[in-house]
Amino acid sequence: KNIKKKRDKKHMSTQTITLEQQKREQKCTVLEKNPLVDHWFTILRHEHTPSHEFREAIHHLAFFLAATTSTTLPSIRKNIKTPVGPYSGTEIEEDKLFIAPILRAGNSLIEPFQKLFRKAHFGYLGMIRDEETAEARCEYVKIPTLKADTHVVILEQMLATGGSIDLAVNVLLKRGIHPKNIHCVALIGAPEGIQYLHEKYPDMNIILGSLDEKLNSKKYIVPGLGDGGDRAFNSANNPTKGTPLAKF
Repeated sequence: KNIKKKRDKKHMSTQTITLEQQKREQKCTVLEKNPLVDHWFTILRHEHTPSHEFREAIHHLAFFLAATTSTTLPSIRKNIKTPVGPYSGTEIEEDKLFIAPILRAGNSLIEPFQKLFRKAHFGYLGMIRDEETAEARCEYVKIPTLKADTHVVILEQMLATGGSIDLAVNVLLKRGIHPKNIHCVALIGAPEGIQYLHEKYPDMNIILGSLDEKLNSKKYIVPGLGDGGDRAFNSANNPTKGTPLAKF
């Protein structure tokens, strides 16, 4: 028994080191855990959480993600006066910020970002995942003309294989945005997807609520939370296929 415990402990240590190395070697920032964050993640992940509570958990976690994302965004020092003396503070350059959720699941994260980055510009990227091949295709793009120094925040619930994010990044590259100015934000990510994106875009920023263990044979994140889109929009028992709107 003691030998088995030692082996299990060693295996856990190796897994932890692997994930930590991945975060250090790649531009991946993972939300710092605390009891409140874990409280909402527990609600989010629970298989019996109803849709309205699932959305509420996403809403609260998105505030934490927005705050963490701010550490990777452009900002300037701003000297002001308080009622009792001078203060050197920070001002995020919101006018250089464009935020685009990947439809439909990513749309559940947008409201906290709108509240915290009030002057940012917003648009949408529509992706559809083939459930048989797990490959994504881009069906809809609604974004304004972007300047070269624009910082783009892509919102997505799950970073699994990285396919949807890859397509979104390609749309942005064609519009003159450099990968170093792209910030991919997701509630949960898998090492396989992060590795895939890092190899293609080593300068891109990735911000996660949680870095999970792996992908299963169906390309779902483990332990994950299941199909986030269906759970958020209460459509698990009435699945619908997206209708193509445009080709890119």
